Amino acid sequence: MYKNIAPIFGAAWQAFSLFYNQYPIRFLLVFLIMLVSGVLEGVSFLSFVPVLDVLGGVAESGGSKISLTFLEYMSAVGLPASISAVLSVLVCLMIFRSLLLAVGTVFVQWTFADYVASLRVGLIESAMNAQWSAVRDQKTGEVVNAALTEVEAASATAQQMNQALVSLIQILVYMGAAIAISWQFTAASMVGAAIMMLLLSFLILMARAESIKKTSTTKEYASLIADWMQNQKALKVMGIGHAAIKLIVEATEKLSHSVKKLAVFQSSLVLGQEVLILFFLAGAILLVDSYLQIEVSELLVGIVLLQRLMSKFGAFQIAVNAIARQQAGFISVRQRLDDLQHLAEFSSVRKEAKPRVFLSSNIDFRNVSFSYAETLVLADVNLKINAGEMVALVGASGAGKSTLLDMVTGLVNPIEGEVRVDDIPLSSLDLVTWRGQIGYVPQDVVLMHDTIRENLTLGAVGLSDQDVFDALKLAGAYDFINERKEGLDLIVGERGQTLSGGQRQRLALARALIRKPRFLILDEATSALDQKTELEIAETLRSLTPGITILMTSHRPALSSLADRIVSMEKGAIIPSVPVT
Repeated sequence: MYKNIAPIFGAAWQAFSLFYNQYPIRFLLVFLIMLVSGVLEGVSFLSFVPVLDVLGGVAESGGSKISLTFLEYMSAVGLPASISAVLSVLVCLMIFRSLLLAVGTVFVQWTFADYVASLRVGLIESAMNAQWSAVRDQKTGEVVNAALTEVEAASATAQQMNQALVSLIQILVYMGAAIAISWQFTAASMVGAAIMMLLLSFLILMARAESIKKTSTTKEYASLIADWMQNQKALKVMGIGHAAIKLIVEATEKLSHSVKKLAVFQSSLVLGQEVLILFFLAGAILLVDSYLQIEVSELLVGIVLLQRLMSKFGAFQIAVNAIARQQAGFISVRQRLDDLQHLAEFSSVRKEAKPRVFLSSNIDFRNVSFSYAETLVLADVNLKINAGEMVALVGASGAGKSTLLDMVTGLVNPIEGEVRVDDIPLSSLDLVTWRGQIGYVPQDVVLMHDTIRENLTLGAVGLSDQDVFDALKLAGAYDFINERKEGLDLIVGERGQTLSGGQRQRLALARALIRKPRFLILDEATSALDQKTELEIAETLRSLTPGITILMTSHRPALSSLADRIVSMEKGAIIPSVPVT
């Protein structure tokens, strides 16, 4: 059993350690607040003993040792041994303890909110900075689920570990208070608590196993929803939405089943604790009545202390159970972060400055080969693109055109040969600076559910509305935007669904041009445009050279015909270039 419980605390401690390492001062403050609050709570309970003795008139005529000690301290500070004075001290202690606990609770919640935010930012940054192969293979739904749900679970794991530590502090305080009344009484309560935790530990192990299944099911569910929502138009048009609904219903029921089982385990744990605590309380009272001689005031307070002590053991066990339920999310987030950071495209520490280029001479593919798994995609490719030139790559699907584009941007690296920019190997360049000079227009345009302005600027500082309008004009998108009363504030809808395919592609072109790139890459960027618009954009692109170097793939003659060169590709190889006349 201990071997099964150990991983629970191992993962929880790892989560808590991450929190502590990030916020050491805050943690120490929280720990100090909780410690002082716990001590005040114990003293407050013990102060009920002199209250009862004073009310019974036995405080000064042989009351309990606790009462005599308490009244001696009051006398030392000049307070009378009256009921009003004793109650005043008690009320002040409890109010101060409550205020301290309230401040500590808010502080803890604020700190964990920052912890969640840092986890989310770290997760997204790691995903964005990972190698392209890792980014390409990620499921959108799983990333969203990790950033929203699993990060909350990771935070909850650390919070519950914190709660477990707080419960331990309170247990020690209550034990000290109980020992002040009777060590036999305290020993009996400790035995009862140990029995309770042992009897109910199987529920924690069952909750842990089910939480692991729930985390896996939630990942699958999030990916399923994301995939089907992205294809909802096709589902509607073909009238097969019922098939998607059926799969989603099955996945929902599977997830719901896990949630219900975890609820049963949680409720069973609370119920078991309450029943066992009642039995132990009854046994403790019988023990005192039969074998121990305790003042009535101490007995009454001792019973309450015993109940509180057992409850704190129960709170500790509930915290452990919550850790077991939530830790699967933390493990998943931690594993994802570790994997992404291991596959980071750039080292967080740059050992030496890398050269920067501004594409003033050429891009040179020298004997370049590349393969996906065991499939050869590029075979001994040699191609030179001069600065200011407009080059069109043509060829059947799978010829290697898009891979060549990925290679010149540094998304993939050749297994043989090298790519050189201005006669410097691309592998030795500062890729951040190099990519900052590139404008890219993909074939599959994905717009954000936001305004035209935000879709073009992508949050970049320093781009004005005039820059946006200039880019729209270059891309042939100004007129249809200008006709709408919303203008740049027009919301384009999810993935740009409120716009036509041609309008989306023109906005993607404007997004690439707004930063005034030195190197423009277009991957079938005009495939959704009508012939007239395509020709207009082709002429616009032609006018950008020689100020901009353009490399594009296209099956459309209007775009290819205006290129300086047409480079044909077949089965990963280059067919001799054809100069355009």
